[in-house]
Amino acid sequence: MHLIFTQWITIAQLDNSVKEITYLASITRPSLVFHNKIVIILKSVFEEITLSLQSISKKWKLAMKSRSNKFWMFDFDGTLVDSESAIRKCYVSVTSKLAPSQINRAQTILIGPTLDESSREILGDSHLPLLDEFKQKFQCEYDSNTVFETLTYPQADRVIKFLHGRGDKMAIATNKRSGPTKALLKYYKWESFFEFVACIDQFASDKTKSDMVSRMLQQYPLFKKSFFVGDTLTDGYAAKNNKLNFVKAKYGYGDRQNWDDIPVYKSIDEIVELMLI
Repeated sequence: MHLIFTQWITIAQLDNSVKEITYLASITRPSLVFHNKIVIILKSVFEEITLSLQSISKKWKLAMKSRSNKFWMFDFDGTLVDSESAIRKCYVSVTSKLAPSQINRAQTILIGPTLDESSREILGDSHLPLLDEFKQKFQCEYDSNTVFETLTYPQADRVIKFLHGRGDKMAIATNKRSGPTKALLKYYKWESFFEFVACIDQFASDKTKSDMVSRMLQQYPLFKKSFFVGDTLTDGYAAKNNKLNFVKAKYGYGDRQNWDDIPVYKSIDEIVELMLI
């Protein structure tokens, strides 16, 4: 709104100046006096525009200071970063070596659940004895190189810096293991933007993301009024069970899941839409 108002001032001032200059040109021969008059008029216009912009800037800053800061809790994979390709690449690679008959599961499995849950889903009952070896090989392959093939979603970096810059508080609650999560945060230079980073493998007694979020809310009670931004049902239930406003990231991995049981505060097609909440 302030930008539109600024543009209106600029157009109105310039319009008046053009009319005055046109009038002077019609009654005065080109001369030094005429040119000096033009310079004086334009200087006056730009001074008025500058003062108007300064006034608007001050009002905007005061409005930003007076607003109450928001709190945000983010899922990671499928919300801030697009890790599907890198994770699936490793699932397929390890499955092809240990249980090639299960390759179709590895190629189609939903990205988002924990490593343990996904590994069990891929192996099935028939290959479950290979679970520990499967997870170990996945971690070795993913953590060593593939993790850095993960891309951030378009505008994610901008949104994080914008929310942090206006005084909002942010945190991460993810099913991703702490090792690769923190490696990526360091890689993207995002470490300083989050009040805490909670990863599912940090808390042995927490069986679900809902449990982990509940634990973090006890430690950081101000986040009880936060928006939870996520892309899968696991995130939706974590928000619902902890009475948080859930923002559904439709651009992530869980849009085809059945969301009937999840109250959604807002659905977003792009992460940049968070700047308008």
